Amino acid sequence: NTNADPDVGASSPRRMRMSVVLPAPFGPISPMIAGSTSSVTPSMATTRTPEPAATVEAVSVEMGPARVEGEQDFDVSGERLHAVRVNMGNPHAVLFDAPTRERAAAVGPSIERAVAGGVNVGFARPGPGGIDLVVWERGAGLTDACGTGACAAAVAAVRGGAARAGVPVEVRLPGGALTITVAADLGGVTMRGAAEHVFDGTTEL
Repeated sequence: NTNADPDVGASSPRRMRMSVVLPAPFGPISPMIAGSTSSVTPSMATTRTPEPAATVEAVSVEMGPARVEGEQDFDVSGERLHAVRVNMGNPHAVLFDAPTRERAAAVGPSIERAVAGGVNVGFARPGPGGIDLVVWERGAGLTDACGTGACAAAVAAVRGGAARAGVPVEVRLPGGALTITVAADLGGVTMRGAAEHVFDGTTEL
């Protein structure tokens, strides 16, 4: 899930490059998909069809540059909460706070409404094994998976020295884990996650 905010990229188009990783002996084949956030156009890198059919194990997405927009304090029910503002094409406020659904539900709505147009609110806890994260998504509430939220949390952690630039970091959300790699200059953020078969179908283009 790369965060289905309705206005992702509304102010300026953001390009994403996607690749899929196939198990041996079929992969890797990269890139497989390239497109914008509003339209993804499949482009096959090979015409070979393996027998039996290969199963996609993981997908990597180049999420583009992150923009750190400074820090902001929010006053919620007598408590002052400190956040790092990160824009991944949509706005995020990352709090290094308890990454629980209860905490997110308690203060997330107030923080969302405190920013004009709303803001996604991430509750992140970095540690030696990665980052635990729960996201209150603007317009949706608690969400099990938020790709741009995972990227924003990783960017905030790298900025604060809690994670290393250029080194993949595991971000664990309620719906599963993503691996995020942040460039030293924040000029590139790559997201990688497991993929599983959901359905088969056909369509006319």
